[in-house]
Amino acid sequence: MDYINLGYIGIFLATFIAATLLPAPSELILIVAFENNFNVYLVILIATLGNVLGSLTNYYIGYFSNSEKLIKKFNLNQTKIDAWTLKSKKYGFWLGLLAWLPFIGDPLMAIVGFLKVKILPLTLTVTLGKLTRYIIVTIIYFSI
Repeated sequence: MDYINLGYIGIFLATFIAATLLPAPSELILIVAFENNFNVYLVILIATLGNVLGSLTNYYIGYFSNSEKLIKKFNLNQTKIDAWTLKSKKYGFWLGLLAWLPFIGDPLMAIVGFLKVKILPLTLTVTLGKLTRYIIVTIIYFSI
């Protein structure tokens, strides 16, 4: 699909999909948008929004996967899950800063969802990490 022809909606869709468990390079859509003279600030804002919502989708996949039925089906160790859940409650939201990382960021969001990390502070750190990445990509693009 040619997302750039859909304008800002295409940017949102491409960055949303890139943040789910289906890998895609969201930085590329920014560069293509800049090459097509899209508004820099709107591109960064919309790309960040799409990418954060994609990450939250992964979070909720993990969140709703944490059920007794699923744990029993896969014979997961409930004691270990409880221990990790306790550890993650206090500082787990900081893992949101790593959500932008290729290959590990998307599954990491599903894991913190499974551990039921508090959503509001997690959303703030995810947003900060993803926004920072897009700002850095933008600075590099315009400095070359």
